[in-house]
Amino acid sequence: MDTTTYRTLEIAKLRAEVEASRAEAAALSKQNDRLVKDVCDLQGRLSQVLDDTPRDLATSSGIPWRRSVNTPPLDIEPRGLGFHSLAEELLVLVLEHSCGEDVSYWYGARCYAEDFPDLKNLRLACREYAYLPRLMTALFERVCLVRPLEYLELLRSTGLSWQKQYVRRVVFALDKDHVPSVLNVDAGIYAKASREIATRLPRVQALWVDILRQLPKIGSVYIGYMQPQLFEPVLASLGAAGTEIRLLHVDNLRQNRRTEHDFAWTTNGRLDELNLSKLHTLTWTPTAGDSSNESFNVPDPSGKAVIELVKRCSNTIQRLSVGDEFIWVPFEPCLSLPKLNHLYIGNLCGLTIASFTGFLRKSCPSLKRLTMNGPRTAYDKDIGVQEVLDVIRDHPGRLHVEFDRFPSTDIELVDFSHVVGGGTQYASCKEDKEKHIYYSLAMYLSGTGRWNKSMRYCLDYAGEDVEEYDSGVESE
Repeated sequence: MDTTTYRTLEIAKLRAEVEASRAEAAALSKQNDRLVKDVCDLQGRLSQVLDDTPRDLATSSGIPWRRSVNTPPLDIEPRGLGFHSLAEELLVLVLEHSCGEDVSYWYGARCYAEDFPDLKNLRLACREYAYLPRLMTALFERVCLVRPLEYLELLRSTGLSWQKQYVRRVVFALDKDHVPSVLNVDAGIYAKASREIATRLPRVQALWVDILRQLPKIGSVYIGYMQPQLFEPVLASLGAAGTEIRLLHVDNLRQNRRTEHDFAWTTNGRLDELNLSKLHTLTWTPTAGDSSNESFNVPDPSGKAVIELVKRCSNTIQRLSVGDEFIWVPFEPCLSLPKLNHLYIGNLCGLTIASFTGFLRKSCPSLKRLTMNGPRTAYDKDIGVQEVLDVIRDHPGRLHVEFDRFPSTDIELVDFSHVVGGGTQYASCKEDKEKHIYYSLAMYLSGTGRWNKSMRYCLDYAGEDVEEYDSGVESE
């Protein structure tokens, strides 16, 4: 075959491929037109249903009610624009942003009531999410179970038949993002919604157990803010269903509302029913409440609750985080957490320097990362900054220390990071004074610098009228 004949055949082949591509593009264009028409029809039907549905009935059934006259027009970009002109990486980011922590829940899935056209276009334009199981994994990774009784019955009977293979996280939370009828926290709607569920609690709890048993792949449990009378039934449902909890996040009651009665589950055997044998991450973040000095002098039963939880997963826990308003209770000397490698401490309320030292050295032999919201709490000045830093500096192993914020006199010190027994990292600073303090802290934790005048001025005397300031670095 000569060169001319070969080129002729190659050109004919390429032309055939071009024509096939054009035909495929035309078919996709028609398919997109049909999808756009279907979406518009569905939006019109939804608006008609909302117009014909009383508001009270809609909200009580968990439907996000809104009149069609207030519904913005469907915004679908012409072909070649919008989603179709974006890089695939950006399309993935759009979906991940829509599936973020702040997204509401709607019928067991994340709420796409407002972004349905975007979701349709995303599947057409993005190869990764055109694969349906990949999209379902992103959409139905978690499900909220603090809902009206009618919703739970529907979810148990039909809603999980095709979702359950994708669900990995269950959420028990009572707030406006999860229950559409919760509109105003200050008006006491939280308490009202809790009472409505509590009046039908036996049936609700039975449905929780049935639904949890249909979700064998759950490993993460989030228990958000709710009234105390609902907290223990949640634990009982998890225990009765045999849910294997690997990650537990508890948003505790408000500080000024905690009582011993609210934490009766720590001593009545309820924790023994939970399957915590593989729990590796425990997060306890009390909701902001009364943060006065007096409230932090009152014994906090949540401290005991955390200790009881830690005891039951002492051999498996790897990460422990406690919030800024948490009040510690003394640890037992024999408490050992051999696999704990990351510890976040919001403050040191309730701890002495001796108990803090013993906890780091004896209870956490494998600790690799320590994150603190400043080495000294704003509510308890019995422990000095230098004492805390001395404990960290003398840690026998290699320890990566991070301070979110330091209590300081006139400089905002944030995001300080240092590796005890290794290299030094600390945030870049705009002002020389800040840079000097960060450098002094790093040298002190490395054991090559002393507690100089500038550190005493900025840290020891935070909030006091001190004129002393040293601009140089003192070394041993």
